[in-house]
Amino acid sequence: MPRSYVVVDATMPLDQTTLVWPGDAQFSRKLTASHAAGDGVEVSRLELSSHHGSHVDAPSHFLPQGEGLEVYPLELLWGPCLIVDLPNEGEQISAEQLARAVDTRRPERLLLRTENSRQRRLSCSEFVRDYVALSEGAATWLVERGVRLVGIDALSIAPFSDPLPVHQRLLGAGLLIVEGLLLEAVTAGEWELCCAPLRLVNADGAPARVLLRRAAD
Repeated sequence: MPRSYVVVDATMPLDQTTLVWPGDAQFSRKLTASHAAGDGVEVSRLELSSHHGSHVDAPSHFLPQGEGLEVYPLELLWGPCLIVDLPNEGEQISAEQLARAVDTRRPERLLLRTENSRQRRLSCSEFVRDYVALSEGAATWLVERGVRLVGIDALSIAPFSDPLPVHQRLLGAGLLIVEGLLLEAVTAGEWELCCAPLRLVNADGAPARVLLRRAAD
Protein backbone atom coordinates (compact mmCIF):
# COMPACT_ATOMS: atom_id res chain seq x y z
CA MET A 1 0.00 0.00 0.00
CA PRO A 2 1.19 3.57 -0.69
CA ARG A 3 2.54 5.24 2.41
CA SER A 4 0.30 7.98 3.85
CA TYR A 5 1.61 11.22 5.32
CA VAL A 6 0.56 14.03 7.60
CA VAL A 7 1.34 17.40 6.00
CA VAL A 8 1.24 20.62 8.01
CA ASP A 9 1.48 24.10 6.50
CA ALA A 10 3.67 26.08 8.92
CA THR A 11 3.36 29.27 6.85
CA MET A 12 1.75 32.45 8.16
CA PRO A 13 -1.13 33.47 5.85
CA LEU A 14 -0.60 36.87 4.23
CA ASP A 15 -3.30 39.53 4.26
CA GLN A 16 -3.83 42.98 5.75
CA THR A 17 -4.23 41.49 9.24
CA THR A 18 -0.92 39.57 9.25
CA LEU A 19 1.26 40.42 12.23
CA VAL A 20 4.28 42.54 11.29
CA TRP A 21 7.45 43.70 13.01
CA PRO A 22 6.97 47.12 14.68
CA GLY A 23 7.61 49.86 12.12
CA ASP A 24 7.22 47.55 9.13
CA ALA A 25 4.45 48.24 6.62
CA GLN A 26 1.36 46.07 6.56
CA PHE A 27 0.89 43.61 3.73
CA SER A 28 -1.11 45.09 0.87
CA ARG A 29 -2.82 43.47 -2.11
CA LYS A 30 -4.56 45.72 -4.62
CA LEU A 31 -6.28 44.78 -7.84
CA THR A 32 -4.82 46.40 -10.96
CA ALA A 33 -7.26 44.56 -13.21
CA SER A 34 -10.53 42.85 -12.30
CA HIS A 35 -13.51 41.04 -13.73
CA ALA A 36 -15.80 43.55 -12.03
CA ALA A 37 -14.18 46.36 -13.99
CA GLY A 38 -14.63 44.45 -17.24
CA ASP A 39 -10.93 43.71 -17.75
CA GLY A 40 -11.49 40.03 -18.42
CA VAL A 41 -8.71 39.08 -16.01
CA GLU A 42 -7.85 39.65 -12.38
CA VAL A 43 -4.33 40.83 -11.49
CA SER A 44 -3.01 41.94 -8.11
CA ARG A 45 -0.18 44.21 -7.04
CA LEU A 46 1.50 43.08 -3.83
CA GLU A 47 3.40 45.23 -1.35
CA LEU A 48 5.27 43.44 1.41
CA SER A 49 8.53 43.34 3.33
CA SER A 50 11.27 40.84 2.58
CA HIS A 51 10.72 39.68 6.18
CA HIS A 52 6.94 39.47 6.04
CA GLY A 53 5.24 36.48 7.64
CA SER A 54 7.17 33.21 7.44
CA HIS A 55 10.54 34.13 5.95
CA VAL A 56 14.21 33.30 5.62
CA ASP A 57 17.03 35.64 6.71
CA ALA A 58 20.05 36.14 4.46
CA PRO A 59 23.54 37.04 5.78
CA SER A 60 23.19 40.58 4.39
CA HIS A 61 20.28 41.19 6.78
CA PHE A 62 22.69 41.74 9.70
CA LEU A 63 26.20 41.46 8.24
CA PRO A 64 27.57 44.52 6.36
CA GLN A 65 29.47 42.33 3.90
CA GLY A 66 26.91 39.53 3.95
CA GLU A 67 25.56 37.84 0.85
CA GLY A 68 22.03 37.12 -0.31
CA LEU A 69 20.01 33.93 0.03
CA GLU A 70 21.63 32.42 -3.05
CA VAL A 71 24.67 31.43 -0.93
CA TYR A 72 22.66 28.63 0.67
CA PRO A 73 22.46 25.27 -1.13
CA LEU A 74 18.94 24.21 -2.09
CA GLU A 75 19.50 20.86 -0.38
CA LEU A 76 19.51 22.64 2.97
CA LEU A 77 15.94 23.83 2.46
CA TRP A 78 14.47 20.35 2.01
CA GLY A 79 15.08 17.30 4.15
CA PRO A 80 14.76 15.71 7.59
CA CYS A 81 14.37 18.06 10.54
CA LEU A 82 13.97 17.75 14.27
CA ILE A 83 11.26 19.72 16.09
CA VAL A 84 11.85 20.20 19.80
CA ASP A 85 9.29 21.46 22.31
CA LEU A 86 10.86 23.93 24.73
CA PRO A 87 9.16 24.73 28.06
CA ASN A 88 8.60 28.33 29.05
CA GLU A 89 11.62 29.06 31.25
CA GLY A 90 12.04 32.76 30.53
CA GLU A 91 12.18 34.99 27.50
CA GLN A 92 15.50 33.67 26.19
CA ILE A 93 16.30 30.06 25.38
CA SER A 94 19.57 29.02 26.97
CA ALA A 95 22.23 26.67 25.64
CA GLU A 96 21.39 24.29 28.49
CA GLN A 97 17.72 24.14 27.43
CA LEU A 98 18.70 23.32 23.87
CA ALA A 99 21.14 20.66 25.00
CA ARG A 100 18.43 18.95 27.09
CA ALA A 101 15.86 19.11 24.30
CA VAL A 102 18.14 17.85 21.53
CA ASP A 103 19.92 15.34 23.79
CA THR A 104 22.33 13.13 21.83
CA ARG A 105 20.80 13.79 18.42
CA ARG A 106 22.72 15.86 15.88
CA PRO A 107 20.12 17.35 13.53
CA GLU A 108 21.12 19.31 10.46
CA ARG A 109 17.79 21.15 10.59
CA LEU A 110 16.23 22.14 13.92
CA LEU A 111 12.89 23.86 14.57
CA LEU A 112 12.04 25.36 17.96
CA ARG A 113 8.47 25.12 19.25
CA THR A 114 8.11 27.40 22.25
CA GLU A 115 5.60 29.27 24.38
CA ASN A 116 5.08 31.47 21.32
CA SER A 117 3.13 28.60 19.74
CA ARG A 118 1.21 27.75 22.88
CA GLN A 119 0.15 31.40 23.19
CA ARG A 120 -0.51 31.67 19.42
CA ARG A 121 1.48 34.89 19.36
CA LEU A 122 1.91 34.95 15.58
CA SER A 123 -1.87 35.01 15.22
CA CYS A 124 -2.36 37.92 17.63
CA SER A 125 -3.50 41.31 16.41
CA GLU A 126 -0.79 43.06 18.44
CA PHE A 127 2.95 42.40 18.49
CA VAL A 128 4.22 40.86 21.76
CA ARG A 129 7.70 42.17 22.50
CA ASP A 130 8.60 39.61 25.17
CA TYR A 131 8.36 36.64 22.81
CA VAL A 132 10.62 33.63 23.42
CA ALA A 133 13.91 33.93 21.52
CA LEU A 134 17.43 32.50 21.49
CA SER A 135 20.13 33.74 23.81
CA GLU A 136 23.58 34.42 22.39
CA GLY A 137 24.86 31.36 24.26
CA ALA A 138 22.19 29.20 22.61
CA ALA A 139 23.20 30.57 19.19
CA THR A 140 26.81 29.60 19.89
CA TRP A 141 25.66 26.12 20.97
CA LEU A 142 23.86 25.64 17.64
CA VAL A 143 26.99 26.61 15.72
CA GLU A 144 29.20 24.31 17.75
CA ARG A 145 26.69 21.44 17.46
CA GLY A 146 26.81 21.63 13.66
CA VAL A 147 23.21 22.68 13.06
CA ARG A 148 22.88 24.23 9.60
CA LEU A 149 19.26 25.45 9.65
CA VAL A 150 17.28 26.73 12.63
CA GLY A 151 13.68 27.91 12.69
CA ILE A 152 11.47 29.43 15.37
CA ASP A 153 7.82 30.31 16.02
CA ALA A 154 8.46 34.07 16.29
CA LEU A 155 9.07 36.87 13.80
CA SER A 156 12.66 37.00 15.04
CA ILE A 157 14.99 34.37 16.43
CA ALA A 158 16.67 37.03 18.58
CA PRO A 159 15.34 39.06 21.51
CA PHE A 160 13.50 42.24 20.59
CA SER A 161 15.74 44.33 22.85
CA ASP A 162 19.01 43.29 21.19
CA PRO A 163 18.67 41.38 17.90
CA LEU A 164 22.20 41.83 16.54
CA PRO A 165 24.39 39.36 18.52
CA VAL A 166 22.25 36.27 17.89
CA HIS A 167 21.72 37.03 14.20
CA GLN A 168 25.36 37.87 13.63
CA ARG A 169 26.51 34.70 15.40
CA LEU A 170 24.24 32.45 13.35
CA LEU A 171 24.48 34.17 9.97
CA GLY A 172 28.22 34.68 10.37
CA ALA A 173 28.63 30.92 10.79
CA GLY A 174 26.52 30.17 7.72
CA LEU A 175 23.38 28.97 9.52
CA LEU A 176 20.11 29.44 7.68
CA ILE A 177 17.46 31.19 9.82
CA VAL A 178 13.74 30.61 9.26
CA GLU A 179 11.39 32.85 11.26
CA GLY A 180 7.64 33.22 11.62
CA LEU A 181 6.76 29.51 11.73
CA LEU A 182 3.28 28.38 12.75
CA LEU A 183 4.05 25.31 14.85
CA GLU A 184 0.84 25.01 16.90
CA ALA A 185 -0.32 21.99 14.90
CA VAL A 186 2.89 19.95 15.09
CA THR A 187 4.36 17.73 17.75
CA ALA A 188 7.97 17.30 18.75
CA GLY A 189 9.95 14.71 16.86
CA GLU A 190 11.26 13.86 13.41
CA TRP A 191 9.68 15.58 10.40
CA GLU A 192 10.55 16.38 6.81
CA LEU A 193 10.94 20.09 6.03
CA CYS A 194 10.27 21.83 2.73
CA CYS A 195 11.13 25.53 2.86
CA ALA A 196 10.81 27.54 -0.37
CA PRO A 197 11.76 31.23 -0.12
CA LEU A 198 11.06 33.50 -3.08
CA ARG A 199 14.00 33.53 -5.51
CA LEU A 200 14.95 37.17 -4.94
CA VAL A 201 18.39 38.28 -6.18
CA ASN A 202 20.83 39.71 -3.61
CA ALA A 203 18.02 39.92 -1.07
CA ASP A 204 18.43 40.38 2.69
CA GLY A 205 15.63 37.86 3.15
CA ALA A 206 12.53 36.50 1.48
CA PRO A 207 9.03 35.30 2.39
CA ALA A 208 8.76 31.52 2.22
CA ARG A 209 6.23 28.72 2.03
CA VAL A 210 7.13 26.21 4.73
CA LEU A 211 5.66 22.71 4.80
CA LEU A 212 6.24 19.88 7.28
CA ARG A 213 5.58 16.21 6.59
CA ARG A 214 5.79 12.96 8.53
CA ALA A 215 4.50 9.44 8.08
CA ALA A 216 0.97 8.94 9.39
CA ASP A 217 0.58 6.71 12.44
